[in-house]
Amino acid sequence: MATDPLTRQGEPSTPGQAGDNWARRLKAAMSSTPLHRLTPRELEVIQLLAQGKSNKEIARTLSVTTNTAKAHVQSILHKLGFDSRTQAAVLWTRIADSNHQPGGE
Repeated sequence: MATDPLTRQGEPSTPGQAGDNWARRLKAAMSSTPLHRLTPRELEVIQLLAQGKSNKEIARTLSVTTNTAKAHVQSILHKLGFDSRTQAAVLWTRIADSNHQPGGE
């Protein structure tokens, strides 16, 4: 299961808890990957894709319609230049893995 690529072992995962360190890591991670093209909502969706969720499950998780979830997925694929949701999930997983310290999750 993929995790938030900005969270490191033992560190808080929200801006309110982690402060400037989290914000710096967020900016660096986003600007050095194609993910900087995505909206905050699309980042939520790509994380759910990486967890193997279907459009229906994504919709349920985000409290939106299935059509809205599908639209988010299509927007992600378009922005990243991908043909499949699997490609987007792999990108997220690689970034998540590369942003965790050795011995992390």
